[in-house]
Amino acid sequence: MDNQINISELLDNVGKLSSYEFEVFFTKIQSLRLQKTTSDSVAEESKLLKQIKTGLLSAKQVRFEYLIARRDERTITGQELEELLNLTHDIEKNDVIRLKRIGKLADLKRMSLPDVVGLYNLQPLRHE
Repeated sequence: MDNQINISELLDNVGKLSSYEFEVFFTKIQSLRLQKTTSDSVAEESKLLKQIKTGLLSAKQVRFEYLIARRDERTITGQELEELLNLTHDIEKNDVIRLKRIGKLADLKRMSLPDVVGLYNLQPLRHE
């Protein structure tokens, strides 16, 4: 801002307003606050939804499914089994983070977790 105003100077000037001018000023401040809060919460909601809907990278998902198939066929090697366990750990960790984000979104929207899941159709991520 080019014309930065010190908060204490602003408050001093507001204190000099008539009752009517003060009411008009106060109403405009409330309106600005609502706009700021709404804009911030919409941005946060959008960011959370993008993070929530992001799944595994497709290459990891393909590899995970391949290793699951090898395990189910009982042809998985020891090294592949170790890789599968590591991928499973990563998936579980990501699922926990995703659930926390859904909880944060529910708090932001002041809704229950099931209501937010229903509102945004947040299905579990696919892990074979």
